[in-house]
Amino acid sequence: DLSQGIQLDLKSRLLVSNGQFYLNGEQIFLPQSDYSIILQLADHRFLSGADLDEASPECIRFLHDSFLAGYLMF
Repeated sequence: DLSQGIQLDLKSRLLVSNGQFYLNGEQIFLPQSDYSIILQLADHRFLSGADLDEASPECIRFLHDSFLAGYLMF
């Protein structure tokens, strides 16, 4: 249930370098409007349901794919 939010799996690393994001070594390409959401996830390892409400469809797709890959959990 996304309304409860999501968090990074304990084994996952989300890094920010020079305005670019990397999840477990793979560069993430998202609209600039999603940067604050991904930065929140990188800094706090958690996104609330309210945070997810602000995400673009591209960001939601990325988060879904990351969940399927085992990088995120509810």
